Amino acid sequence: MSKKIVLKVGIDCEKCKRKAMKTVAGIEGVDSITFDEKDNKITVIGDADPVCLTASLRRFVSTDLVSVGPSK
Repeated sequence: MSKKIVLKVGIDCEKCKRKAMKTVAGIEGVDSITFDEKDNKITVIGDADPVCLTASLRRFVSTDLVSVGPSK
């Protein structure tokens, strides 16, 4: 079953954004990624593990798990 995972990230430059998107895209089970520049939130839709996503992003940028729920 597909999940919607929202992560708040501390991104302040285009290079950091590109690196974060590339990291998330490389994780197995990710179907869709959207980045909200206004709120600095990454929304991931797919079967990926939320803890794995958060841990992968925390290696280089501050990351908080905001919500996990069913995708619509």
